[in-house]
Amino acid sequence: MDWLYCIFYTVLSLAIITALISPIVIMLRFLTKEHEKKYMIRVWYLVYLRSICPIALSSPICLFPAWNRRFHLFLEETGLTIKNSDGILNSWIAVFQKDIATTMAFKGCSIIWAFGVVFILLLAVLSQRRLTGRLQSAKSLGGNIYETSAVPVPVRTGWFQPRLYIPEGTSFQEIKWLLKAMEYQRREIWQRIMITLIIAIQWFNPVIWLYYYLWNIDAEMAKDERLIYHKQADVLRNYAQALFNYRKASEIPFSFSTLTLCERHPEKRARRMMYQKWDTSSGALLEALLLSVLAIWLFLLAPIQIAWSGGTRGGNNTPAREETLFDNQQKQMVAKAETVSPEGLKRLLQLEMLSGSESQDGYDGNFQVTMYDSIGNVIAEKKLEELFPDMEKGTFHFTKGLALHVKDYNGDGIQELVLGQQMELSQDKFQEMLQHTDEKVGTKTAETAQKAASYQIVSYTLLNIENEAFRVACSDIYAVTEEKGQKESTQFEVPENSNTIFQVPFVDTELYYIWDEQNGEYQQKYLKQEELAEYLKGNGTEGETREHTLKNTAGDTQVLVSAKKDNTGSEAIQSVILQPGGRSKKWKDIKGYFCDLFWVSAGDEEKERYAVLVYNGTKAQTFMIYDVMKGGLYYQQEDGSENLQELFKQYNEGEITFKEDKAVIYSLKGKNGDILYINFAAEADGGIAIRGSYQYDVGKKIFSNLSYSRFMEDGASPNPTDAVQE
Repeated sequence: MDWLYCIFYTVLSLAIITALISPIVIMLRFLTKEHEKKYMIRVWYLVYLRSICPIALSSPICLFPAWNRRFHLFLEETGLTIKNSDGILNSWIAVFQKDIATTMAFKGCSIIWAFGVVFILLLAVLSQRRLTGRLQSAKSLGGNIYETSAVPVPVRTGWFQPRLYIPEGTSFQEIKWLLKAMEYQRREIWQRIMITLIIAIQWFNPVIWLYYYLWNIDAEMAKDERLIYHKQADVLRNYAQALFNYRKASEIPFSFSTLTLCERHPEKRARRMMYQKWDTSSGALLEALLLSVLAIWLFLLAPIQIAWSGGTRGGNNTPAREETLFDNQQKQMVAKAETVSPEGLKRLLQLEMLSGSESQDGYDGNFQVTMYDSIGNVIAEKKLEELFPDMEKGTFHFTKGLALHVKDYNGDGIQELVLGQQMELSQDKFQEMLQHTDEKVGTKTAETAQKAASYQIVSYTLLNIENEAFRVACSDIYAVTEEKGQKESTQFEVPENSNTIFQVPFVDTELYYIWDEQNGEYQQKYLKQEELAEYLKGNGTEGETREHTLKNTAGDTQVLVSAKKDNTGSEAIQSVILQPGGRSKKWKDIKGYFCDLFWVSAGDEEKERYAVLVYNGTKAQTFMIYDVMKGGLYYQQEDGSENLQELFKQYNEGEITFKEDKAVIYSLKGKNGDILYINFAAEADGGIAIRGSYQYDVGKKIFSNLSYSRFMEDGASPNPTDAVQE
């Protein structure tokens, strides 16, 4: 059935695009309402083609990265995912090429959609057959013209041998018009077949039904225009009168299918014919141009954009050595690094040169750091002149082969990027900086400092990588060393047993930057070794963030649990992220302390699918089971004994009551399909310890097979109980 789910996913994505372009289509129709309808008919052909054709070189919303990103994120949340994928879906064909996983809701919607397609097609065919049956009694007037009282307005049928059925009392002049119209509409029956198929495919999309209604009106008006093109005013009046004669007849309730060719909306068409204006050559040229723009927007937007950028870039005399480093906006990539956002989404950081030059020593000019999501959309940008306001624009320098260093230095779950620039200071400025630092942290580096030329001085800025923005976490971090090997991005040293402090070399000592959680900033301090040891003793372990991961056989991290140590050394769970760096999902409302993280097998086909998190809650040692493939919480064991008490009552063991202030220990023994095998140990009233097991069906939400034993202080009771439900 995977093929059905893949098709429905593709249809759903096309339906969303069909709905998104509707405002433009409706506006275009409004702007051309006084012009010939033949151009609007061509617009409808393009729109209908886009509604069923997934093979396009771009999306109509690709010019708007935020919309495009939300579109793909919405598709990701529909219930179909690609197994072992490291990003959100960016191509419909991916679901046909790779293994997929679907939720029950998505499967149900796919089946309902398939039944809906069959129903719409059957309804159209049966309605057409019912109409054909009513026309069997029609009287032949010669040729392919028939007269009947079964229809209130003229009807044309027949795919290969068209027939015209007219109501009784139709005039000879009206028959002449109808015969000409039938000649013009020879191909329209095939168009109606295709449009009926499109409607059936997107039957759940109200926009496609609106398109069908408007297309019907425009198709009838386009036919009228062909019949009376550049005719005299009296001919126009006669034709309008012929249409108007069907006004009352068209109001008679009658069921036509989407396949039926008949005279619809006669009053609207008659009024339009009375004031018909024909397009001039300049107007026709303008409409043809608009039609071309629409075709590019629907199908070729991205390739045109790339081709234009390439052509423009080719006009510049760009050296050959830069050919692979510029993107389509002439930004030269200098360095990059992969990381994750606080929500666990994959992010790509790029240091890009906006303008400047390249030499053997590196890159000189203007730069910015850019954050991209997993499908290449720009999430945030930060120009370096904003980070280093004391430097003149265009004087930034980065060495070749630079690696961007990212690390969480304060244990808040937000990664931080280190960027720096070498400073050229005069001797006076250098001495002033040292004296200012001495006054601030209590050192005496100014007394031992040599000439400024003897040191390499690098000013660093720490940049928080937030969900959709960059934020400066700390600036003016000066590293002053006699060695000349400092880079423009580095990884600061962190004292052992701490994750809230980093240290920076400063002349002949070390300066420490300590995270002040209360004020949300780093404090610069000078600490002697004994002061550092004392600080770490009181603050080093508390607040330290630990990460626990669960990987598959390919080595990819599937579950990431972040926990923070408290003053007892226990690890309080901060968050759980499924598939970090890919189609991740995050939970932050777990109250408990981390114990263990492991896979539970439910058969060969579901190996490495279900992850078990064991933790100490407020009332029990309990567990949660996550479905990594579907990206959701599969089962959560209770934190307490309330359900356990109800289970004992269900088995007529109500005399055993559990103490609310006593802890319960639950453990997962195994899993078979949706059946969980759960062990438990709890203390009941009367000094009785209960150990046992039961089964729980996650799908049916039913407990079964309770078995337990009682224990006293002197050992087990002589008669352990195997409770069996009646």
